[in-house]
Amino acid sequence: MKVNVVYAHPAQDSYVASLHRRVLGVLKARGDEVVDFDLYAMKFDPVMQVEELKGHAGPSPAPAELRVYIDTLQWAEACVFCFPTWWSGMPAVLKGYFDRVWRPGVAFDLPTDGGTIKPALLNIRRMGVVTTFGSPWWYTRLYMQDPGRKVLL
Repeated sequence: MKVNVVYAHPAQDSYVASLHRRVLGVLKARGDEVVDFDLYAMKFDPVMQVEELKGHAGPSPAPAELRVYIDTLQWAEACVFCFPTWWSGMPAVLKGYFDRVWRPGVAFDLPTDGGTIKPALLNIRRMGVVTTFGSPWWYTRLYMQDPGRKVLL
């Protein structure tokens, strides 16, 4: 299986980093083709500038620096996201990745007639999230309402 792993934590000695390494090891041991993006190490820019935002609502080409992320996303059959949950959400760099890479014309199509949004990443059959919380699982599920799951659903 072709798998895109997206990792978002600045510290390579963190618990999430060790989980990320484990994910990569398991996938490679299974014989999967893996493309791994360490957003911090790659210095991914999460900031969407005004010109990019203006082109976001219609068919417009993505900035050149996003091409590798988009091409890999369109190649993948599965995606795994490894990140800590901070303040009930993902790190800003990962939020920026979703905002900028999972854009109209890539992740979904916005009909010009105002119709229903259509999914565009039909190549992706599986998704996984590996995340950590600074609280017990029951608190995360009951009070925080499982934020990692909400993003992907």
